[in-house]
Amino acid sequence: MKEHDLASTVRTEIERVEAIVVEAARKLPAATLHEAGGKIGALPAAITPVAPGFRICGTAITGFCRNKDGGASKSDMQCLIG
Repeated sequence: MKEHDLASTVRTEIERVEAIVVEAARKLPAATLHEAGGKIGALPAAITPVAPGFRICGTAITGFCRNKDGGASKSDMQCLIG
């Protein structure tokens, strides 16, 4: 895998989906959203809710760091929360 130049790949201004879209999506089953999104990004069936009926809906950001580089992931999170 090609190494990333973190100086050129860290993004601090991230376009988010509008809150009204997230609120509308919150009311739909995950399978419906998965199919509407082109069937991408599905999680393995082994990942299940921590409690029956538990649901969560919101925006997400993908981060990249080298294996076992907890410092980089902590830095990434700090960029996102300010």
